[in-house]
Amino acid sequence: MNYVDRYLSSVPTQKNHLQLLGAVCMLLASKLRETMPLTVEKLCIYTDNSITPQQLLDCEVLVLEKLKWDLVSVIANDFLVHILHRLPLPTDKVELVKKHAQTFIALCATDYTFAMYPPSMIATGSIGAAIHGLSVSANSFSGEALTELLASITGTEVGPVQPYVKTSGSMGVTCVSQMPVAEGKSVQQTVEILTRKLELLGAEKQGTFCVDCETYHTAASTMGNQGQAGKLMYVMHNSEYPLSCFALFENGPCLIADANFDVLMVKLKGFFQNAKANKIESRGTRYQYCDFLVKVGTVTMGPSARGISVEVEYCPCVVANDCWNLLMEFMQSFMGNHTPGIPSMFGNKHDSIYSPGDTMAQYMELFNKIRKQQQVPVAGIR
Repeated sequence: MNYVDRYLSSVPTQKNHLQLLGAVCMLLASKLRETMPLTVEKLCIYTDNSITPQQLLDCEVLVLEKLKWDLVSVIANDFLVHILHRLPLPTDKVELVKKHAQTFIALCATDYTFAMYPPSMIATGSIGAAIHGLSVSANSFSGEALTELLASITGTEVGPVQPYVKTSGSMGVTCVSQMPVAEGKSVQQTVEILTRKLELLGAEKQGTFCVDCETYHTAASTMGNQGQAGKLMYVMHNSEYPLSCFALFENGPCLIADANFDVLMVKLKGFFQNAKANKIESRGTRYQYCDFLVKVGTVTMGPSARGISVEVEYCPCVVANDCWNLLMEFMQSFMGNHTPGIPSMFGNKHDSIYSPGDTMAQYMELFNKIRKQQQVPVAGIR
């Protein structure tokens, strides 16, 4: 990507030449970085033979000229080993953090907003996002203390690093589904059976999680007609994002705000009323298995357990269509016949980047499904 960006910054290039440029830059990078570089023939096959070997070789000379033969570029990946060596991480977690940091660096290469960051800052932020996302303990360092340590290692100011860690730490593709209660078992017993299967697979406990949802409906004073149906808004929180608040409308967009949004809703009580009896939450244990993060939760309304939620995240991928088959295969290993089908929203995502809001929308659908199963109407609406 370094070669591509530098070439495009100096040479106007038509869209139909981008594949050729990309293939040439891959060839040059493999020659410099790999002991066994890619061959011209293999790259042509990768492009479905839309370019010829001669075109590739001719363009290679052109790119080298435009880059002034300066191919030894320092990239974010070059900083990872040096930074990780100076962090107080558990020895058995270093490779896992490195792998996830490499994924974040690759994602940054797909977003032009990161083009202005120096490689050292991208590496620093990616490691911070990986440690935060994996909930890895770095001795007594966490939160702002970890950010300050990372900034001191690379000689970067804390200010620029902090928002970068939050920006790069996006959620991997996630599937949220309901697990039916086993016949003759209680909710808690079914949860224990499920978590036991995960532990037998080799999954390790990684703390706890909580997702909650409060329902608001439009106040009667704001409705023009007496028979008019009120609109519902769901205000949700996720322990993975403690500083964020998610507001979702039925069949509508997801608004992501800071924690002060809850205070705003109190002040808007003349327009939106809280159906307090309908607060619902899922709370349980997080498990890490290789690149998968699994959360098995007990869904409750008030003091009563109403169901079981299973959230499975494939951390390295943020494009749903690229990893659904892998996700489904993993879920089958512990959910068996209860493995869910592809979430409806995946069909709408196509090749776009998965976001935390997509996970919250799945939780909203799950909570509403459980409410209907329990035949609990939303107070003030029906």
